[in-house]
Amino acid sequence: MDSEYFIEAIVSCVRDTAVDDTLSEMEEPSGRKPRKKDLELSEWYNKQSVSDKEMIKKALYEAVDASLFGIFAVIDGVRPIEGAGNKGVFKLYFDKDGEKKLLNEDSKQYLHDIYNSITNSID
Repeated sequence: MDSEYFIEAIVSCVRDTAVDDTLSEMEEPSGRKPRKKDLELSEWYNKQSVSDKEMIKKALYEAVDASLFGIFAVIDGVRPIEGAGNKGVFKLYFDKDGEKKLLNEDSKQYLHDIYNSITNSID
């Protein structure tokens, strides 16, 4: 696995699934006793026009994209989460069959840039 494959998998397995699952829950909350907020959101969502539902979907993608971009920027070390002074460094490894691959090498392209290039080409 390399950095680009990792980001593509995150887009497919996390980003797209989060939006699809959220829309599905808004259409019809799951469970025998859905939470009150889920029922309220579903009632509101189901009153929207088809074009408004499409805009809601776009807004969800924007929110998920901003969140994942932010997480990758933190992992890349370009969005600090510590105060001033000596800061730690995140290292993201993929380990399979005893072979470790560093996915966020300093000399390679940043994860958040890869994420942006993939998601901007999709949308």
